[in-house]
Amino acid sequence: MKVGKNIKKACQLLFVSFVIFGVSTDSNANTKVCKTGDNSRVEVSKKYSSDSRLEGFEICGLGKRGHLKERSNNIFIGKQDAIDYIKNRLLNFDKSIKVSYESGNEGDRLNKHDIEAIRNSINKTPGMYRILESLDIKTGGRYFVTNGKTLYRFRVDIDVDYRITKKQRQQYLQKVDEWVLKNINKSMSDEEKVKTIHDWVVNNSVYTLGNITKSGVNVNKKGINVYSPEAIMLTSKTDGGTCEAYAGLFYDLAKKSGLEVYNVIGNTKSKKNIGNEIKYKKVGHIWNLVKVNGRWYHIDVTMDDPVYIIVSNSGEYRKNVLSYDYYLKTDSFMKQGNLIHEWNKVDNPNMPNVSNKNYPQKYKNTM
Repeated sequence: MKVGKNIKKACQLLFVSFVIFGVSTDSNANTKVCKTGDNSRVEVSKKYSSDSRLEGFEICGLGKRGHLKERSNNIFIGKQDAIDYIKNRLLNFDKSIKVSYESGNEGDRLNKHDIEAIRNSINKTPGMYRILESLDIKTGGRYFVTNGKTLYRFRVDIDVDYRITKKQRQQYLQKVDEWVLKNINKSMSDEEKVKTIHDWVVNNSVYTLGNITKSGVNVNKKGINVYSPEAIMLTSKTDGGTCEAYAGLFYDLAKKSGLEVYNVIGNTKSKKNIGNEIKYKKVGHIWNLVKVNGRWYHIDVTMDDPVYIIVSNSGEYRKNVLSYDYYLKTDSFMKQGNLIHEWNKVDNPNMPNVSNKNYPQKYKNTM
């Protein structure tokens, strides 16, 4: 099952590979009485003669749900314990994860909804937003009957690609801590914090899609994935990244500064007049919501970092701009103009309700 989410395509493809179930009726096999997480008792076979790969596994529960210890062969009782183990391995940046689990329910096979739940859980973990590039998952299993009971054993193998390395993420989180300690203090209002973060992100980055490596990853001049906030925080302001890097960095700095913040997944539509027709170009995009004085507002640091081409007698040159065009705005504002923002509840199920009034505009765009 290949799971990957790319904001440019705003879609997700799921491919599932299952191993056919086999059956082993092993009534004479050695059994061991174990307690499961809910303290019920179940007899499980210690040896399965139909599959040599499964010989010799001990499969007893080790405590109440939520407190199961990792076993030497990564075999768990119940799907949820296997999911918890997978989450922990992902947070540790493991590139290869193998886990088996037992269940009396055939429907407990890992499915695409479970994978999406795992992805969402990782994305909601502070400092880990969208670190997963792709998950290549193979699932399968067997069932066997012992002493009149049917028990299913499921196997999950996962190969993971991360957008950044564990070391890069550790360096990034340290930089975020240092930046907040230096630039944010408790006496600042919500809006003062937002402006400080907004201005720094805009002034210290440039939008780029980077270059594509042989493995198909877009990286900036420093070789860092342009879809990660590390592309901005760990490089110079001439290297940069995409909207995901901008929004991700704003999110982490705002969170660390004590602000409530949310990432919006959607599109932008740019309007162009071609002859007598109006044409729209749609591009996948991500931006933020931030809570100021008890009200939520849109903020798009990517679009507030435009580049102007200045033409003079001596030639052309690029000029970066610090803009406030998309600073603390309403839904209706974001849905109008030459650059229309679009989003939906499917991609943003927990999106907060936004204020119906723009925050009072105090600042002018500067070059």
